[in-house]
Amino acid sequence: MRIPELQRILVDAALREAQPTRRVRFRRRPVALVLAVLLLGGTAAAAVVSLTSSRPLTGTLPAGTGPLHTAGRVQYRISVFPYLSVGWAGWCSSVRFSMNSHSLAIGYGCGPVENAGPLVLDGGDFGGPHGWYQYEIVSDRVAAVRYSDGATLTPISDPRLPAGTRAVVRVAPLSASRKIKGAPLGVSLPPSSTLLGAHGQALPVPQILRANAVAHLPLRVVNPSDPVGGGCAIRMRSVTGLVALSQTVITPVPWPRREVGAFLACANATYRLGNTTLAAAVLVNATNPQQGAPPLPGLVADNTDPGILVGSELGSIGFPQGLGVFNGGRGNPFDTPTRHQTLTNHDISARRAGRGWLIAESGTPTQRATLLAALTTGA
Repeated sequence: MRIPELQRILVDAALREAQPTRRVRFRRRPVALVLAVLLLGGTAAAAVVSLTSSRPLTGTLPAGTGPLHTAGRVQYRISVFPYLSVGWAGWCSSVRFSMNSHSLAIGYGCGPVENAGPLVLDGGDFGGPHGWYQYEIVSDRVAAVRYSDGATLTPISDPRLPAGTRAVVRVAPLSASRKIKGAPLGVSLPPSSTLLGAHGQALPVPQILRANAVAHLPLRVVNPSDPVGGGCAIRMRSVTGLVALSQTVITPVPWPRREVGAFLACANATYRLGNTTLAAAVLVNATNPQQGAPPLPGLVADNTDPGILVGSELGSIGFPQGLGVFNGGRGNPFDTPTRHQTLTNHDISARRAGRGWLIAESGTPTQRATLLAALTTGA
């Protein structure tokens, strides 16, 4: 649909509504930078709709609008990658703020896809001294996103996003904040949003019911040195200095999904290579594990190892589902009391393995390549 036609439809829809549509979000929200956000009420839907394209996934914020009271121009980067914790099909997303290549803050969170036709895969809201920083990863069935302060944005496509999805990235002014009844001064909520279809209609978020909910498959702990059974179990050939520590697997089953490009993590394992702890995961096609898994988003080729792809801070092996982590310093986003603290970083390397993918997390690219070369899976 052409933008002028969609804008006309949205204007008509706004004129029919006295109040903006509210919807319930079934997604995680990372802990926000709530720094003296003013108590300002949201506005009703505007009669004149200004249709604006989303910001890109990577860009520079206008001077004076960055987080943490920074005065200069701040760069941001939003990343999306499959959830790697065994037993789950879902997505993780992160937003990183930096200045002159120095990290200022990062928020990270993961969540499972609980129904067959999700409209929102993930997203987050961050309140700063100058406004709200909001992003959503949405289905390509979403033609626009209307916010409670009247702004309406069209999602953008990006090759770094999962197949069948687009993104909405916005910096909202403080005036867009919503009051919280009885809340202390300085506490408020970000603008709420409504997803709109191609004809300007509000798209309801699908409820999670028994009939459409994903099957939570039982976990099975196996001997990491000699896992019994086939399927997703990871096997390791003997390599000097490489020791298998633990492994958990599931038996994947077909599950219909409306969108293509979903992954299911069917095995997690940990290893020690020298003095470094590494983790591994197997990803398969979440719709039909007997078919090939789709390409992984957001990775680039490893210049030193043909056939291996790499990515920075995208790993989530062992990360608890539904938890968001916010780090306002310069450390890694997982520096919290979880199993992730045993890993030195969350950079990853990946290679094809049969119908699926083998992922190695932590350590150096050379260490991850060594681990991947020693592993096989029947997925």
